[in-house]
Amino acid sequence: LILIEVDHFQSFAEKLGERLSGQMLNLLAKLFSAKLRREDTLAHLEGALFAVVAPGSSLAGVQVLAERLREI
Repeated sequence: LILIEVDHFQSFAEKLGERLSGQMLNLLAKLFSAKLRREDTLAHLEGALFAVVAPGSSLAGVQVLAERLREI
């Protein structure tokens, strides 16, 4: 399980407004999804918090995936 929280999202949301910040989260979800394997699952939990379930992945594999997602 990988948890991802977007840094400084609250300040972006306050400056951009609800509509644009929602669009930003949708774009991030698409970018995250593009880095996942078919068997992985991405979930938007709340606000700027996402989770990835990567079944069958080793610790090293999850670390590589987490770093890939962090670089987005």
